[in-house]
Amino acid sequence: MHLHTRRIMAWGACLLGIVLLIMPLPQPGNLGWTPMLRDWSHAGVFALMAWMVMRFQMMRPHPLRWTAFQTVGLMLLMAAGTELIQTLTGRSMDVADFLQDVTGVVVGMAAALTAHARSLPAKAGLGVLAACMLVFSTRDLIQRGNVVWQKAAMFPLLEDFESDEALQLWHLERQGHPVDLQLLTNVQTKGRRLHVAIHASGLTSLHGDALSQDWSGWSHFVFDCELSAPADLLLGVRIDNALEPKKRLNLEVTLKPGSSLAVVPLPSSPEAQKVLQKTGQIVLHALDPGVDAVLRLDHLRLERR
Repeated sequence: MHLHTRRIMAWGACLLGIVLLIMPLPQPGNLGWTPMLRDWSHAGVFALMAWMVMRFQMMRPHPLRWTAFQTVGLMLLMAAGTELIQTLTGRSMDVADFLQDVTGVVVGMAAALTAHARSLPAKAGLGVLAACMLVFSTRDLIQRGNVVWQKAAMFPLLEDFESDEALQLWHLERQGHPVDLQLLTNVQTKGRRLHVAIHASGLTSLHGDALSQDWSGWSHFVFDCELSAPADLLLGVRIDNALEPKKRLNLEVTLKPGSSLAVVPLPSSPEAQKVLQKTGQIVLHALDPGVDAVLRLDHLRLERR
């Protein structure tokens, strides 16, 4: 391929990559595959840019070490620059995204140098390096896939909170701001439960990924709970459809102080069953409860009663 054509392709890919990385995009939320794929795209974009720039640079009459040094320096500058510029376009700067960028640079450089290497061991080594870094960049996707597979095998038990991986499917917000989740061990049963602190004023909401499971045909959503509060707590239960999130069920259950079994009847109407056929997200929320409370949740499940 002609040097001029390679130049156009290399810098065109860089320009396109920068535009994709800094342009304002709708927030993908905190649950599901979308935010993970968006984070992984950083590695993919920088792998492509590093590969094309390195291939173009290797056609020029410069020592290979100098060419590699130039390419790495340029890619790192672009990675840091795009993260800084994102703060001006409504997106946020994230160290994890920068590390994904660097991982992509290593993959792209290794792939470009593989074609240039003369010996078979060098080619194999560079190929293994690229493959290892690619797997490293997709570790969150691989881990989520494993969690999804485990949850599918547990159904109709939705969550027992026995492993830290369970937190990948749950997200806590207070007044719209993310709050760290805690898994605490029950001294009596030795099992783990999800610990949620609820403030007397404002909105506290726990968002769970229902993994597009089919809840139709089940009559009740049930969970074990322990409420530490001076009075009853009205807990809202929102169930969203995965394909059309605006189609949802708004239910509620009253929790009494102490340990209890929360039973939420699921509507049996045709419209409700359509929502439940592909459940996307479940949200447990308390709006201005009037009292500070601590809620401990365990064994979320579906039942037929």
